[in-house]
Amino acid sequence: GIKPPSGMYPCLDKVFMYSGIFAIAALNVTIANSTQARLTVPQRNSMIAADAFLTPVKDIFQFLEDTVTVKITYAMAQSDSEAVNAVLFVGVVGGAIMGAIA
Repeated sequence: GIKPPSGMYPCLDKVFMYSGIFAIAALNVTIANSTQARLTVPQRNSMIAADAFLTPVKDIFQFLEDTVTVKITYAMAQSDSEAVNAVLFVGVVGGAIMGAIA
């Protein structure tokens, strides 16, 4: 049969993919249980407050990264190196400004 780009047999790709999904889910449950058991109520409240602040910041950086990636890919497809440089500069400066504000 046809091998995927990884060079492995398709059944092994699926085994590794599902194993990774299971491992991530198990790790999230383990971390949540550990946090619940080891932290005091004020510490957990502080962690929730920090998460409430950091999640929107993470989303802003993810949006910036996605936008810059799409624009750079489009400019590269058009062979427009000036646009690539301009978008990369704006992305780096925008990231630095957002990092300084956060």
